[in-house]
Amino acid sequence: MEGNKHKLHRRLMQPAFHKQRVIKYSNDMITLTQQMLKRWHNRSEIDLNIEMKSLTQRIAVKTLFGLYNDGNTYTTYNSYDALSNYSAH
Repeated sequence: MEGNKHKLHRRLMQPAFHKQRVIKYSNDMITLTQQMLKRWHNRSEIDLNIEMKSLTQRIAVKTLFGLYNDGNTYTTYNSYDALSNYSAH
């Protein structure tokens, strides 16, 4: 992509990478990771593959769609999970 099209796309994407937004993303990632670790506290065994996939998806849903701890989060998460499982086949 070059020229005006590139400039337009860059302008559209640029706000997502401003310093304050990146700081917000990192805070969200920390919060979601801490929530996951709390769930692990009383468990004697975890499936790390499933847990990391879940954490990654929750971070993506929060970062891309701004959803966090509401009913839409789980709907979006489940849709994202179904899409990622579908594309893996």
